[in-house]
Amino acid sequence: MFTRLYFGLTVSLIATLYLFFIFSESYIRKYDVEMFLRDGRYFLEQYIEQKGSDNSLYKELETTQKETFYIIAVSMGWFIAL
Repeated sequence: MFTRLYFGLTVSLIATLYLFFIFSESYIRKYDVEMFLRDGRYFLEQYIEQKGSDNSLYKELETTQKETFYIIAVSMGWFIAL
């Protein structure tokens, strides 16, 4: 009797965790993409506002074609949009 009860609890717990990971994975990936695009848009707006000024935060990007931020590393180069 207890064996069947413990087996049922174990199977239901595993099924619950499995379904949680399956359904939450798409939401997490969608949120990550949205956050990445939002951050990229912010850095692009900052770059456009400060481009050409003497105390620009993006001097390294303009001279070496690379810039390292605390959350991402940006490199300017060829971009092909499909």
